[in-house]
Amino acid sequence: MLAKIIGALAGLPRAADNVAVTVVFTPEQGGEKWTRDFGGKIFISEQSCDESKNQCLLKERLGMVSIFFELVGDDKQLFFIPRRWSLLGLPMPKALLPGGKSFEAEEHGQFCFNIEIRAPLAGLIVAYKGWLAQST
Repeated sequence: MLAKIIGALAGLPRAADNVAVTVVFTPEQGGEKWTRDFGGKIFISEQSCDESKNQCLLKERLGMVSIFFELVGDDKQLFFIPRRWSLLGLPMPKALLPGGKSFEAEEHGQFCFNIEIRAPLAGLIVAYKGWLAQST
């Protein structure tokens, strides 16, 4: 129940199977805006590089929340490892840091992704996977 409330507050789409998704990447000053359309439900986040605290992390801002990821790769996948987060710019406790197994990879020449966000005390907030094809 708590996971559904958090998902709704974040503007995430409701659970569904086989939903067509489109993603539009728009360059912005210092990063990109990602506009995802999950079968008519729009979800926007902003991604940029954060080089504070002597680290280079991927910062993804989802409304009032920012999550900072370390990108860790092997020969097959690139993993997004959450390292810290903030709410309205204020650092939040690491014990409550959302996590999950999120990665991207290339399979048979296609860009594939698996995104999973879990929160302590709430459980699974959102999970989706698939592949991207460039539109013509």
